[in-house]
Amino acid sequence: MSEDKAARLAAIRAANSAAAPVALAPAPKAAPAPKQVAALPENSLLSLQLRIVLGLMFIVVSGLLILTAMEIWQPILRAALPAVETSSYISMSRSSAMVGYVLLWMSMAFGLAITSKATRIWPGGPVAVDLHQHLSILGLVFSVFHVFILLGDPVLNFTLVKALVPNVPNGYRPTWMGNLGKAALYLMVIVALSHYVRSSIGPRVWRKVHYASFAVFVLALLHGVFAGSDTGTFWAAWLYAFSVLSLVGLTIYRVQKARKQRAPAAAGLQVGAVRFDPISRMVTLHEGRKVELRITEANLLYYLMQNAGRPQKADQILAGVWGQGYRGESKLVDGYIRRLRARIEPSHDTPTYIRTVEQGYLFDGSAPHLTTGAAEGLGRARASA
Repeated sequence: MSEDKAARLAAIRAANSAAAPVALAPAPKAAPAPKQVAALPENSLLSLQLRIVLGLMFIVVSGLLILTAMEIWQPILRAALPAVETSSYISMSRSSAMVGYVLLWMSMAFGLAITSKATRIWPGGPVAVDLHQHLSILGLVFSVFHVFILLGDPVLNFTLVKALVPNVPNGYRPTWMGNLGKAALYLMVIVALSHYVRSSIGPRVWRKVHYASFAVFVLALLHGVFAGSDTGTFWAAWLYAFSVLSLVGLTIYRVQKARKQRAPAAAGLQVGAVRFDPISRMVTLHEGRKVELRITEANLLYYLMQNAGRPQKADQILAGVWGQGYRGESKLVDGYIRRLRARIEPSHDTPTYIRTVEQGYLFDGSAPHLTTGAAEGLGRARASA
């Protein structure tokens, strides 16, 4: 009987060991699920950007078709708007000018609203940035068309010199048409091209150049109001008024939000060898080295210092620094961590203040122990500064 029991026990153990892999086999298959979920927002964002690009292309093609068919629409336009000129070149110039003004206004509206909660919900931060950039390019295209289409009208005697050189009289409201209009066009070219040289000129210079967008809008507005023949119409007056009021409101909102971000808290923080003043955005590191941070960098450092010694995941940092609307954009955190490390770390290759851990990022305020090579590199950097 003992041998039979032993045989049965051996058979049961063998059956259990053979069944175990079958029961545990589905567990590893569930691991790839988070990767599929994480990839969905990127794919949906890509498809949304593609739809936006296609929509913008449709607008451009449709606008050009309408402009080229303006000769056919002349009788209808004269009946609807008696003030429309008989020249198709002037009509195309007028219509493209209004389209360019609307595109300029929309570009500035998306640019000012990038940090708002509504923009994060729709169309999303990255998409709003793309719209801001591409709409400005489209506005520049229609503005250039607005000027150069007049060269085709032999009655106007409009030349390249009159079109491009300031202070050259053209016979029609020279101050509003010849000076302000040309200044707006040139500034618009500079601002639009600054997007493509941002990495070369640096963020600070680019930001100062980008502020010229406000001058472009004001000059374009004055040019349209005092030189445009549609100013007296009801729709044009409401368009000018609505565009100005909306941009003023968005500008006030942006300034107020920037002021709140400049001071995350009234009191400074000190963690180990690191002292941070949120008012001046000045961080003092070991050996008295001081670095002035930008607004988002200061907010990120303040959050990390508040949670010093505790690992912080990317989603936690997004919610604490940028807000809940940026959930899922972990690349934004990674990019700003790299920028902050480049500003404060003695050695970017071996960060000591902001360390990468399995759970995310961990702030450590203890004074770093530099290797000989890192110390020599830091000494050369200070000597050159």
